[in-house]
Amino acid sequence: MILNINIDVTTWALVFILSNVSAEESRTGIFCIEPDTLNARLDGLVFGTFEKIPPRLCFNKCIRRPKCHSYNYNRAMLKCELNVKPMSEADFHNKDGYVYVEIDRYRGDSLYDTCRGNHCKEGEVCESLKNGKKVCVQDRSNLQNLDISVGKTQYDMIVCAHYDGPGTNGEHIVFNMERKAIGRYVKLNIVGIGRLQFAEIKVFAVPTESVVC
Repeated sequence: MILNINIDVTTWALVFILSNVSAEESRTGIFCIEPDTLNARLDGLVFGTFEKIPPRLCFNKCIRRPKCHSYNYNRAMLKCELNVKPMSEADFHNKDGYVYVEIDRYRGDSLYDTCRGNHCKEGEVCESLKNGKKVCVQDRSNLQNLDISVGKTQYDMIVCAHYDGPGTNGEHIVFNMERKAIGRYVKLNIVGIGRLQFAEIKVFAVPTESVVC
């Protein structure tokens, strides 16, 4: 993947801001979900955790995954935990600040289900592209093990940094360049076998006081 960042400056450091491409997840408007249980958390059945996200995004993270039966959310910490189906009441524990929400009754409701009618399989997540199309992708972090190159053209580029990953939504990543580069294109090249998750990547060139060549 090659990004045209439209700069023609000496690039000493790159800042990457990662965000999942899911236009429906950032819709404006009133969002109100009645928790099934207050000050309670489902323990031992969490299969995914997201930090620093609002309650609506936590809801969407769950409803877009067939595997997700419910979620725990802590508003003070902005922490979201996705759960598989509980086996018994013993799986619940009192936990101040948490709410517990079951998701199944919202599936198929156009007011809440942002991927209504898109039947993803367990182990997949439904994503919304900016053109409104819905796609099912594997539910895993795929932005990892990348060589990052910079160059004046798409055919004259040098590798300046490596990213081990995996990337997380909303993450800010700063790379101190191993060598100085002048260019307007940035290329992300997967090392080995893999594929990129649908993601939006914003790239900024930031001058630093010293350059490692």
